[in-house]
Formats: sequence, C-alpha cells, structure tokens
Amino acid sequence: MSKVVDVSKAEVVNNADWLHKMSFLELLQLAGKITVAQMMTRDDFAKRYAEGKPISVHEFFYPLMQAYDSVEIDADIEFGGTDQRFNNLLGRDIQAAYGKKYPQLVMLLPLIEGTDGVVKMSKTHPEHCISLTDSAKDMFGKLMSIPDTLIEKYYELLTDVDTRGIKSRLESSNPRDIKMQLASMITAEYHGADSAQKAQDEFINVFSNKGLPDDMPEANGMGGKNILDVLVELGFVPSRGEGKRLIAGGGVKLDDKKIADPSYTINLANDAILQAGKRKYARLLK
Repeated sequence: MSKVVDVSKAEVVNNADWLHKMSFLELLQLAGKITVAQMMTRDDFAKRYAEGKPISVHEFFYPLMQAYDSVEIDADIEFGGTDQRFNNLLGRDIQAAYGKKYPQLVMLLPLIEGTDGVVKMSKTHPEHCISLTDSAKDMFGKLMSIPDTLIEKYYELLTDVDTRGIKSRLESSNPRDIKMQLASMITAEYHGADSAQKAQDEFINVFSNKGLPDDMPEANGMGGKNILDVLVELGFVPSRGEGKRLIAGGGVKLDDKKIADPSYTINLANDAILQAGKRKYARLLK
C-alpha cells in the first residue's frame, strides 16, 4: 500500500473492531435499514435470481457490512472500482439511516484488464496480474506482454502522459516501441529509473536478441526428477496442475526444446537451461 499511499499520514483500521462487537439485535437493526427489493437491484443478485440460481441470505450482509464501515469511520468519500457501485452507494443510504447529514460522495474508478486483455486484473486471476510487488524485471516483462489493444488504456489509467496523441502514434509507429516506453515509465515509477533501464536492457537482450538473462538462478540436484516437481521446486509454478497447463501450452523448454510430456524426467549430461513461460529461466547444473 505504501507504494501508492503515504501511509505515514494514513489511519489504518480493522473493521473487526466494530463488526465483531455487534450484538444480534444491532445486526437486525442494520439489516432493517434496507429492503430486499433494494438488494435485488444489485446486478449479480438480479442476474442470479432471473436465472433461478440460489442466493443465500448471508450474501446480503457483505454489502451491508461494507456500508456500515462507512458509518463507523464517518467516511466523506469512498473510492471503489466500477464493479463496487452498488456497495459504495449503499454506504450513502446506511449513513443517512444512521443520521449522517451529508452522506459520503462516491468516486468510482474504471477497472483494468490483465495481461490477457480479457479478464479484469484481480486476485481471482493471478496469472494475468501485474503486481505492485513484482520485481522490476517481471513488471517490465508483463507490461510488454499486454495486447496492443490495451496500450492506450494503460497509458490513460496508469501514467500522467497526455493520451491524445497515443492513438495516432499507434497507427503510425511500431506498437512495440510505444509499449516499451509505457513499460519503462510504469516500472520506473515503482522501482526507479535505473532498475527500469536494467529491466529494459535485459528484456531486449532476452526477447529481441534471443539472449539469456544476466541474473539467471542456478539449481543443483535436478537430474532424475520429474519436470513438474522441478517447476514447483524452482517456484516457476505454484502447483503441479499449473505445471501441466504450462507444458500443454508449450511453455516449458529445456535447452530451447519444448517439453510436451508432464511425466518427463530430467537427465543432465551437461548443464542445461530450463525455461518456463516467457520470463522464467534457470540453469540446471549437472
């Protein structure tokens, strides 16, 4: 959080401090301040109801609890993604019900798609996320992997660049060059200009010049092991299942030769370079 918020000036609270102390009577009083009809205007509830899918009563309490947070901290403004519109606006209603004369303003921010260009960037789809805590190399590489259709949106939402000329530049220039400028700019914001430049140089070396990363880790004792176990042990994938999917997609190579069989056993006559996906490399020592 400190990468985007000055936490030295922020008050951090835990809503368990008030929610855990609520009596059953207080909970009923909170629930009594909104109707089922109001709840059913929330898009996902309305859709599931129309499709005949079950909606548990306890699901109504999530937006209610979030709204009650606004009461407890006496919020004047609540920020949220556009997918939080109902929950944020409900905070206004609940504040008014508890006597706040001027309920909070709501500021909604557009969602951004992840590296696949389709699903929103979220913890639900970590494989498409660019994390604020990613290394400079990973952040730069992931930004370079976004589809060209997202370049303009990323410039608009993630930089201070005047985007009025981006579309014409994309039409007259190589999108890869514009994307590299974008990746460098965002990486520098979170890691500094020197780290961004190093990440760019390494990206060019690896992907443009077909070189290998300078800081490739080395691993001993991998000979005789199953490829899935090696991928998990090196931290290249979180599970054997993810390893199988990566292999099925042609994303695993040993000395630049694709491994197609998840039951493959690594045999090392010499040191070998293992590649997983576009950005993960390791030198396997004999």
